[in-house]
Amino acid sequence: VRIMCPAPAPAPVPVGEECTGRTVTVKRMDPNGLDGHGWGMNLQFMCGDSKVHIGNSRGSQTQSTVVDTPMFANDCAARIDKSNWLGGYGYGDYFDIVMGDCIDSEAQAQCRRQVTATRGDAPHGWGMRLEFECSGKVVHVGSSHGRSKSATTTFKLDGDDCPSRVDKSNWRGGHTYGDWFSVDVGPCVGAALGDAVEYDHEDKPKLGSEPKLGKKTEASANTWKLW
Repeated sequence: VRIMCPAPAPAPVPVGEECTGRTVTVKRMDPNGLDGHGWGMNLQFMCGDSKVHIGNSRGSQTQSTVVDTPMFANDCAARIDKSNWLGGYGYGDYFDIVMGDCIDSEAQAQCRRQVTATRGDAPHGWGMRLEFECSGKVVHVGSSHGRSKSATTTFKLDGDDCPSRVDKSNWRGGHTYGDWFSVDVGPCVGAALGDAVEYDHEDKPKLGSEPKLGKKTEASANTWKLW
């Protein structure tokens, strides 16, 4: 008698974009966990080739982590329990798994950045000293003869910290002009490239600090830039 063994199930086809920095969220769904008290074990599991470390959770039914290795959107199992978590625990807990979209790690990095204001209501510059806040810190752009002007921050921020539009409702100084500006936050500079100038204040270089890169520096009232 010839016994035919079933063919092994094909590997799942990767879904979406492979990227580094996805958020993986677990939610405890077994009856003992629905009261939201969490769990005590050190929860870890594999998603494709990536090891996901969630840990325990006290007082919450859900817990999230960001996985900094390449993952596809369907790399994680939809349910995690004793059959597929790591560590050999025999508990009856089980968890639903949700994978987030790709995270732009460059945009979310905390670093010095170039912030550009572009006037939107007229095709020329402006006379007021333009200042506005990005996540509670002041960006000094100043006046400009051209339609756009950039300032490199001396503090760290991420790509989403600044408002996308600045006008009399959110600039500093109480000016009531009808000007408005679109704001663009550029990629990391300075710290990401090996800071050229060491700062001890928002827009003053530390005394005795010397540029470490480039050939020429230029100081203005609003920013220090490096060529």
